[in-house]
Amino acid sequence: MITVVSCRNQVKNNSSDTTYVPSKNSPNTDSARPAIFLKLPDSCNTPDGLALDSSGNIYVSMPNFNDPSKTARIYLITQADTVLHPFVDLPVQADTKHVGPMDLALSPDSNLYINDNQYELYNKNYKSRVLKVTMKNGKPLKVETVVDGLRLANGMVWLDKVLYITDSQWDTPQDTTKSAVFHFSLDELNSGKPIHVQQDYTDKHILDTFTTHVGSDKIDNGVDGIDYDSRGDLITGIFGDGTIYKLILSAPGKLGRKEVFVPRGLIPCADGLVVDRLTGNIYIADPKSNAIRKVTSDGVVSTLWKNGNTDGSSGLLDEPVEVLLHGKDLIISNFDKPMKGFVNTKFDKPYTLSIIDLSKVSK
Repeated sequence: MITVVSCRNQVKNNSSDTTYVPSKNSPNTDSARPAIFLKLPDSCNTPDGLALDSSGNIYVSMPNFNDPSKTARIYLITQADTVLHPFVDLPVQADTKHVGPMDLALSPDSNLYINDNQYELYNKNYKSRVLKVTMKNGKPLKVETVVDGLRLANGMVWLDKVLYITDSQWDTPQDTTKSAVFHFSLDELNSGKPIHVQQDYTDKHILDTFTTHVGSDKIDNGVDGIDYDSRGDLITGIFGDGTIYKLILSAPGKLGRKEVFVPRGLIPCADGLVVDRLTGNIYIADPKSNAIRKVTSDGVVSTLWKNGNTDGSSGLLDEPVEVLLHGKDLIISNFDKPMKGFVNTKFDKPYTLSIIDLSKVSK
């Protein structure tokens, strides 16, 4: 067990970490102010993916890209004690000798799937994977590779016994602006044989491809976060330009049509996202701006919270990349690994997860 500082019900408005920019298009500035959910130990310097089980426990991926000397693994925050517990270590990729766990999700048969992002630090040449943690009674039994040959395996979500994942750099030397959403059936993933993805645009598992509009910051990362709404439509967003797409399925794993739901220019950067299927609201991490964006079911964009460059010590956003709905709480991973043009300027302590109590925020 690793003991972490939990400040679940504390909001420190008198902290030295007070640099923030109030939202101009939302009445919820004060009520939506983030607080510390957990301060993480030195062994957890780069939190990323978040997943919730039926008991209210939270799985957290820790790629530790800011300091790879620390072991990358999956942790569990239990509903009972709000403490961070090591859950499972992951096998390194054979060629790079590293693993970079990103988004993760529980399957319909209660196993844990994890995207291994090798592209970020270790190898950009199709070394990323999907890992499966076989579980029994909530305990890990074994970890195996079920998909390989990806480039930047990033977001994932299960819907109707199909796993959808985003690859944010599914491009070629001739066109570096492409990305893709892939789909894999539960039966395929349970076959006992790894799926080897073809390294082109013809692979049968590609649901659709996307093009990123590259701005002055030269960020060409494509589709990133992914979830689905109450009608079973997939929602995904472009990291590099903030476009939000709706993918209307004609059948599980089959694309009917693709629609631009939020056009480019309204959200600077779209990383992890989550859909509240009760209200229809979509919450999107915008790490470039240190912001959480909210999009209503009819496509109206507002800013739930935005702050300037901070160290995150009071719970303010410090390059948020993933969001998770836990009841009326929005849990946020602060990645703290700045890129060109980001509000966040440096990697620094503390390492944090933030929380926003949505019950205090006007609908």
